[in-house]
Amino acid sequence: MSPTRSAWESRLKRDGLAPALLQPEVQSAFLHIPSAPVAPAIFEWSGMLDQRLILSWAVIR
Repeated sequence: MSPTRSAWESRLKRDGLAPALLQPEVQSAFLHIPSAPVAPAIFEWSGMLDQRLILSWAVIR
């Protein structure tokens, strides 16, 4: 986490991700081509040596 970003800001951004992925427009885009599933991964970074995987690749069908 960047020293300029508070824990509160980090949590706010992470907590906003799940509702965003549940939006009909996002789900429609993910599922638009059933034979081509989407596999996002979620990670945070604030520099070349400060990276963290939050959720590994997960296929969405």
